[in-house]
Amino acid sequence: MTKYARVAVRAAIELSENNCSAAESWSRAAEEVFTKGSAGYKKGCPRNAFLGLCEAGLIVGMSLREKPPERDNGRYAIIAARLLREEPALAANPKAEIWRRVMVEAGADPNKQHNAQLDVVLGLRDAGLLR
Repeated sequence: MTKYARVAVRAAIELSENNCSAAESWSRAAEEVFTKGSAGYKKGCPRNAFLGLCEAGLIVGMSLREKPPERDNGRYAIIAARLLREEPALAANPKAEIWRRVMVEAGADPNKQHNAQLDVVLGLRDAGLLR
């Protein structure tokens, strides 16, 4: 499991156990895995992927919502979660192939590289924390 997957899992567990915001739970979990203030701690793409999944209510323990995510990375994470739910065998593919499918569906450049957003989605999925 990657560091960002570990952060996402810890943040999701904290959300279900404590009364805090998704952003607070991510920050606390990131501080446990990375040094506070480090590049890994500050990295926005995985954080925004997690927040997008939270906004959509796709993390176990959160209520389902119909609100579209406000960030592209949140939208990408939601698309990835749906694709993996609809096609579980897709998870066996390289991340680059899953990401290309997400980008095509999102109407984004299919050559754009993922920046740990898939680590968040796959980590939550593997931990059974993704709806």
